[in-house]
Amino acid sequence: MEAEHPSFLNNLRERVIHRPSLDSDPWMDPLAFKDGYLLMKVCDKIVIYHVGTNQMKQACTLSELGGISASSPI
Repeated sequence: MEAEHPSFLNNLRERVIHRPSLDSDPWMDPLAFKDGYLLMKVCDKIVIYHVGTNQMKQACTLSELGGISASSPI
């Protein structure tokens, strides 16, 4: 993905690492990438972003997933 979309990843990296404090959750957290689709947490939502078309759709909210899923898996 980095070779095909270098500017996207650099911009995403900068946004993810800039947070108010080290112990706060990032407002954007990339979770998985496959076949041009990026699954990420944005605030309290889980969204699917298609890199090729620049389209984003909300998959669900963290509250819809239940209590344990609200914490970061990493």
